[in-house]
Amino acid sequence: MRPGQPEDLIILNRSPSAIFLALTPANFLGCSQSVIARTSDCRAILVMYVLGALLVPFIEEGFMRGFLYSALRQKMDVAASIFLTAFFFAAIHFDIAGFVPLFAFGAVLAFVFERTKSIFPGMIAHACWLCLTFTGMLLLGPNN
Repeated sequence: MRPGQPEDLIILNRSPSAIFLALTPANFLGCSQSVIARTSDCRAILVMYVLGALLVPFIEEGFMRGFLYSALRQKMDVAASIFLTAFFFAAIHFDIAGFVPLFAFGAVLAFVFERTKSIFPGMIAHACWLCLTFTGMLLLGPNN
């Protein structure tokens, strides 16, 4: 970093996933920050991909589709269960600008779960989505 120049940062939103990553110790790879990472710090990027794109989909899909959708589905029809789960999925990410795409993505994941009766396709899709998002953040930089 040159004196007076801001570092390139990747800042994840205040979603439960990002909060989880912030609380996850990353010292085993020598990273002191797991949610805010220097784009030139390969270890921090690796932690972001491993924890963010593998662990987070496992946790979120397990809760959203495995628990919440399944519980709602026992009490409601498919459309209402998908709508409520997608709404909650979008809302917990605390991203007003991203609410509509998150809602749509949550609805697709719930639909896939309904059709397959498995959370694994949703976990894979969620992991791919996050990998693409992280890659876009790295390629475009923090201001885009």
